[in-house]
Amino acid sequence: MKGRTRAISLFLLAVFITCAVLQFLAAADIRGLMLDTDALNIPTLVDNLMSHQGSLSHWYLSPAPYLFPDAVLHAAIHPFTSNMYARLAVFAGLQILVLFLLLWRLAVLTLRRRPLAIAVAITGNLTWMALLRGGPYNQLMTAGFHYGAFLVSIAVVAFVLLRTKRSISYVVTAVLCFLTSLSDNIFVIQTAIPLVCTLLLVAAFDAEHRAHRLVSAGVVGVASIAGSLSYGWFISHPTRYPIQFESEKFRVNAEAVQSTMANFLRTHEPIGALMFACAIFAVFYVVRLMKRVRRTQPIALLTIFAFGSIVSTCVGLVLATTNEMTIRYFIPVFVWPVIVGGFIVFNTDMFREAVPTIVATASAVILILNTSTFVDVHGIDRTYYPADIACIDNALPAMTKLHGMANYWDAKYIQSFSRRNVTVAQYWDNLTPMKWITTDDYYHSRYDFAIVSIASSPQFTLSQPLLETMNGEPTTSVTCGTRIVLVYAHGG
Repeated sequence: MKGRTRAISLFLLAVFITCAVLQFLAAADIRGLMLDTDALNIPTLVDNLMSHQGSLSHWYLSPAPYLFPDAVLHAAIHPFTSNMYARLAVFAGLQILVLFLLLWRLAVLTLRRRPLAIAVAITGNLTWMALLRGGPYNQLMTAGFHYGAFLVSIAVVAFVLLRTKRSISYVVTAVLCFLTSLSDNIFVIQTAIPLVCTLLLVAAFDAEHRAHRLVSAGVVGVASIAGSLSYGWFISHPTRYPIQFESEKFRVNAEAVQSTMANFLRTHEPIGALMFACAIFAVFYVVRLMKRVRRTQPIALLTIFAFGSIVSTCVGLVLATTNEMTIRYFIPVFVWPVIVGGFIVFNTDMFREAVPTIVATASAVILILNTSTFVDVHGIDRTYYPADIACIDNALPAMTKLHGMANYWDAKYIQSFSRRNVTVAQYWDNLTPMKWITTDDYYHSRYDFAIVSIASSPQFTLSQPLLETMNGEPTTSVTCGTRIVLVYAHGG
């Protein structure tokens, strides 16, 4: 019976991953996010470094460079994929698999029974929400939107908080925290701070494992701070936002956090209920811990940390300096309640062993029906080559290597899916180089072609008179959808 349940669970996991990849290939809603310029940043970086002899020191990265684990995972699949489109599809499926493996490990350390089935059920529901409910769940399938840091959070929590053996490798913990906080400073407020606080709280009332908790707290705290402070040593062109302690900024951020939370919960009432339940359980477990009712259970530690992560994330966003408050900053706020809530509900004695599998099966059926609809309407696009990119390729001259220029929102998209050997440098409307998540290698004094978007906002519409001053009179002008391709007789 147990073997059959395990086989069914693994089959359902395969269904979730397959549906996710098929929805991307069949032009479902998730494709829009995965082909967005911001989502192409890490794949473009890895491709430049691994296939075009690029140098990381030449890159102007985002304030969170996402080198670990996002770029590492893309680098791992790069040699086994033929083009950018295939890499995006493989990365999406692989990241769902990584989420499952981490949840499975978390469940083994936390729950009394059926950890595999529960991990599959939660993974399936998070995949379901990624495909059908949008952000922040859809970041599960992309790189460069803070989901990688959240996955490391699960790993660190499983490795540090839920294990009490003295033989634990503090070195691995330190490396994970250092690399992740270096790559994504949000890891400090979403994971390091609440984890250190949880460890110190437990150490105060758990004499048996006090030394381990204190050492673990020190390792996590020191490694995370060291990683964050080392950003300038490893990143050649720092772009992190400066810290501003201004009351007006705090007020604006607080209103933005409140608005983002309210807008999300209006359309996701069950998540709000889970967040409330997580808070109640966290307080309950803290009281039990302080009263030393009995040995602290792993689920209590996980719940306390998860609630701490939610609070720390919201407070950190109020204190942070950002250009715009976006839903991707709230991944722990809306995902941890699903994980903790699933663990608590599925592990209660009132439910039968088959309940997690039944829930996962229901999610799988919904996803199969939804995916089949997209496949019937759009088919499966195995080789992505849209008409606008084909038009641009046909307009370009017959040269071995071509250097072009475009705005930020077009540059990586065109370079990623063109079948010509092109690089595309990013420029503002006044032809000032936009060195934001790009490399110096793409910039030249003159260019073979320029792409002018006629549907972009003014600051992203390259000035044609200034283009003529830089590159001379174009020899050819071709309209491809909402873009004008200007071809010049010389290169950079």
